[in-house]
Amino acid sequence: MNIELLISEFETAIKEIEKIYLELPDEYFFTEKELHSYFYHICLSNSSFTIKSRLNLIHTEYPTPFKCSLEKTHPYFKIQNTNSEYIRSHIDLVLLNPNFIEWLSKFKNPYDYIRGLRNELFSKYIKDFISKYEQFYKETKENILLYALEFKYFRIGYEGAKYPIISIAQDVEKLKNIKSFKLDFMKNELPFSNKILSLVFIGDKNKKIIKEYGIDKYCKENTDVIRLITKI
Repeated sequence: MNIELLISEFETAIKEIEKIYLELPDEYFFTEKELHSYFYHICLSNSSFTIKSRLNLIHTEYPTPFKCSLEKTHPYFKIQNTNSEYIRSHIDLVLLNPNFIEWLSKFKNPYDYIRGLRNELFSKYIKDFISKYEQFYKETKENILLYALEFKYFRIGYEGAKYPIISIAQDVEKLKNIKSFKLDFMKNELPFSNKILSLVFIGDKNKKIIKEYGIDKYCKENTDVIRLITKI
């Protein structure tokens, strides 16, 4: 499939949810999940993201290929040891590479690698998963994910004086780690996602937090990862 066209279609969908959000009053979307779900609906309405009418390339709450922890101070997000007691995180929404799915067809249980999960202990199967990911990248120079997307929505309230920046930074650092990472047993970094983006929606009634908590400054420092969407 044409990878560049798929990415372009996905970015068109991002522009559409941004346009819809800006045109509607704050009261239309109560929660971040509702924005997330609306975007998912936009994507599912586009047949470009479906392979042969049976396999969806768009998935929500996609598991990270590593265990990790959220931190309240810099670096805000850390990859943890494979055998640690930490758990995996999730990416709000991803666009899978259809070429990876096709490439997997020659292996047993290819769907396990596509969804990033297997019904056994993580530390036992992750080495096999990483081996397949690395092999695919070595042969094709393509990523497993074409896009990894995170959502943040501050409509009215937020928790704690530093919460807005912390939660945004955690998403940003998670995305940076999903773009390329190296686990404790790996020799080289693995480019995992072609593109990453954090969509930060701020409601009109809550726009004071943009300057008050330095969100504008942080977003400018991370323009390659963040898109700030607000009705100002």
